[in-house]
Amino acid sequence: MRLPFPLKHPWGSVLILGALAVAANQFGFDLFYGARLYLGSASAVLALLLLGRSGLWVGAASILLVPRLWAEPQVGIVLLAELLWLFAFLHLGGDRGDRLEQGDVVLADVLFWIVIAVPLECLLFGVLANADLSGVLDQSLVRAINGSLNTIIAVAVLVLVRLVQSRRGRPGCVSLQGLLLISLLALTLFSSMLSLAVVVRQLDHELIDDHLARFRQLALTSAVLDSDALDDLAGLRRQQQSPLDFQVINRQGKLIYDSNPTLFQTLAARYVEPAASVARQPQVDEPLDLLVPVESRPSPPSALRGYWLYQSSEDQDLRPGGLSGSLPDRMVVVVVEPARSSIRDLQTQSSRAIRLLALLVLLAVIAARSLSRFVVQQVPEFPILQGFRADDHRSASTAELESVAGFQLPGNFKSDLRELQPLLQALRSRGDMLFNLRESFRRSESQRHRLEMEVGRLNIIDPLTGCFNRRELYRRLDHELRLSDREERELTFLCLEIDHLRHIHDSYGQDVYEEVLRRVAQELRHRSRTTDVLCRLGSEQFGLLLTACDTESAEKVAQLLSDVVRTLEIRREGSILAVTISVGVASLQSGKDDPDSLITRAQSALYRAKAEGRDRIVIA
Repeated sequence: MRLPFPLKHPWGSVLILGALAVAANQFGFDLFYGARLYLGSASAVLALLLLGRSGLWVGAASILLVPRLWAEPQVGIVLLAELLWLFAFLHLGGDRGDRLEQGDVVLADVLFWIVIAVPLECLLFGVLANADLSGVLDQSLVRAINGSLNTIIAVAVLVLVRLVQSRRGRPGCVSLQGLLLISLLALTLFSSMLSLAVVVRQLDHELIDDHLARFRQLALTSAVLDSDALDDLAGLRRQQQSPLDFQVINRQGKLIYDSNPTLFQTLAARYVEPAASVARQPQVDEPLDLLVPVESRPSPPSALRGYWLYQSSEDQDLRPGGLSGSLPDRMVVVVVEPARSSIRDLQTQSSRAIRLLALLVLLAVIAARSLSRFVVQQVPEFPILQGFRADDHRSASTAELESVAGFQLPGNFKSDLRELQPLLQALRSRGDMLFNLRESFRRSESQRHRLEMEVGRLNIIDPLTGCFNRRELYRRLDHELRLSDREERELTFLCLEIDHLRHIHDSYGQDVYEEVLRRVAQELRHRSRTTDVLCRLGSEQFGLLLTACDTESAEKVAQLLSDVVRTLEIRREGSILAVTISVGVASLQSGKDDPDSLITRAQSALYRAKAEGRDRIVIA
């Protein structure tokens, strides 16, 4: 794996991550009473994930260089065992890359704490050392929660590194299963941890506030009584078997009264404020301190032998209600009480919260693992993948892929999730197939359209000459007749026939016969108006419908066409064929003619022209 500078140098990585691990293990933060978390293991596990064997040096440094762990060697041993367990999981058998990317290292860490660490600590420190088994279990669960959270953080950072590498074009791909697992764990665990910490802290504060209220009440009473009254107050408290004792000191520091001199002397000589690793009161901002016995190895159970201590301020107004002004003889009152009962209450609340949090971690890991695996298993069953191979690498256009996927694809169209690669390849395959099918459909549609146009053209066009056929003539003629009747305009029909065309066929063959027909039709079409209708009536006959044209004008058109055809030069076998036409002209007789009668009259005139010697024009 390519790492960003300066992590691309192995020993530089060891030093940087080791320094982060040691620094993070020096300081922790309290979730609630008895649950203090350290983040140093996250850097140690991250070094193990990134650097392999070199990462073990980071774990060793995070343990050996932290004074807190010197006082609790069992904790350091467990943390080192955790790193060795993860190292063995990653490097002994199986694909290390898959175990990293799929988040299996989180499951391995949770398994270590459930199967090995917690039972071993309970056995060594609870049973064999005859310690409080409940307290040992709670502290073991705290370390288990802390170790699991650190591993989750390390894997999350690894996923981010992979994503950054992929975004910068470097080799790297993130597993969808690992991404989902870490996302679900981060969402569920940290939100539930925050909520639980807020609730338990509030309960702890309420408990401490109750003690603080009783201490202030006693201080208020003691500050305004004389010596005899203070004796009576102390005796009354002893009769009530109250654990509270108090001292009253004036402004000059002189001891006015002491309800239990032996206790206060013992506290002054043998009790101190505990270190941060020992469970301290959560209400640190209040004037309430916890004193524990001086021991070479302070531990949370020592708080049970401690005392709560409250000391009023010299500037504090001890009158009821905190009214303004001052008393003549302002007193400082020190109140103490054995902490055992309240510490037990705090421990009970914390124990419940710790065990609930441990259960949440376990359930969250199992649920996130199951859900992420289910989602990954469903990726190959994505509907768009059905019927396609995951290894098909054919490409398609972005527009086609967008139409298939239903959303705008990014320009580079790549994914950082390894499980989505088959999906993207199948998308490309499906897009390519749809693109080909669409192109084939377009070609088929275009060809169908051309065929329809060709069929439609053949229905009205004579294929040899390119003129309209007899069917189209009758349609046009019927329309023009109705139009002429409505607008009272002239309409004339010419019937033309090529002279001796049968003789040309017999003498020169079919090719010359067809060429003569095409050449004559071409000349007739070029000399006609766009509003005129030229059609082929028979094998040798043509019809020309002249709109808005009277008989005289039609005769001139017929003469022009006859002259043009006479000038045609069709050469065959060294000779020039002479081509002429005979024409019959019939004008519309309004109210009398229909299409058939008009055509019949024009044909009759044509037959007369042929009978009179051909190459002439006859008007019906």
